[in-house]
Amino acid sequence: MRGINKFFQFTGLGLMALLALCPASASASIWLSQADPASGCCTSSNSPDKTFYIVSGEYPKGALYTSSTSGSEDTVAYAVDPGGKIHDAYVDGSAIHFRAPLQGHHWLFYQQRELRGDTLHVSLAKYRFYNQHGDAGESILKEIRGRTIDSKFGRPPVEVIPFEIILQKPLQDHHISCCMYSGDTVRLKIFHDQQPLSDVPVKVVTDTGWSAALRPGADEMVSFEIPRNTYVDTTKDKHHKQHLLITADYAVDAEGSYQGQPYRRVHYSTTEPIDFGPSPLEWAAKMPAFLVVFAVILVCGFGVFLYRLWIRKRRLASA
Repeated sequence: MRGINKFFQFTGLGLMALLALCPASASASIWLSQADPASGCCTSSNSPDKTFYIVSGEYPKGALYTSSTSGSEDTVAYAVDPGGKIHDAYVDGSAIHFRAPLQGHHWLFYQQRELRGDTLHVSLAKYRFYNQHGDAGESILKEIRGRTIDSKFGRPPVEVIPFEIILQKPLQDHHISCCMYSGDTVRLKIFHDQQPLSDVPVKVVTDTGWSAALRPGADEMVSFEIPRNTYVDTTKDKHHKQHLLITADYAVDAEGSYQGQPYRRVHYSTTEPIDFGPSPLEWAAKMPAFLVVFAVILVCGFGVFLYRLWIRKRRLASA
């Protein structure tokens, strides 16, 4: 009996040791945010000087993240302007600073490399944002009309990024092309070394807890419909935004050396957040509903008027 008790004691200690050896952030994601998760503060969208934050955790809960290799060649950041030109960004701990040179859509990339055992881990994070510095009015008008030459959808992969999520033009039942809304069908492709992949697990998580595990179809496209999973009063908060995070992982057998140490496998992970709002079809549906109610009231009122007129005529005829 004493031997059995010792067996279970040693087994429990062994499991605890294994859990202790596993890093707490093994299943955590790294993503980019325009706001500090602690204070919620962010830089002005009207300024060309931008600051973004590196966040890590179980989405949507996260804290500022500083890589152990921050400031070295293992941690780099790039900004891509609307014309496709690549600019270096400065990584300062958990913040990324850079100057957006043009108005329009920009893409920010963060890349971190770390060798663990015989596997080289390449963690990437991407963020798309619209820079309003400059003549933003004309740019927004062109974007709404869908005539921008620097379209944010379906652009080619960035050469310096080995593993990337690229959004394709979404399927929408409305005519507002500048933004994403619940009910829209998001479409995306995954690229490795500028080539599309057809068998990559993709995970989508919203800030309210909805999640989905997806894989590309025969056309290498991943599609999902943005759910409506919160019900806010849009009459009081017309600019209410929700958020979701797209995560993709991919591993390849590839031998090489990194900082003088050999590796046999490379594991890639990447994330991209998306902001979206309540469907504009819900707002549009209010007007037809009002017109229907108004028409019913009008018909009923006219019916009552005719009925009373008929009664009055009968009384006059009988008199």
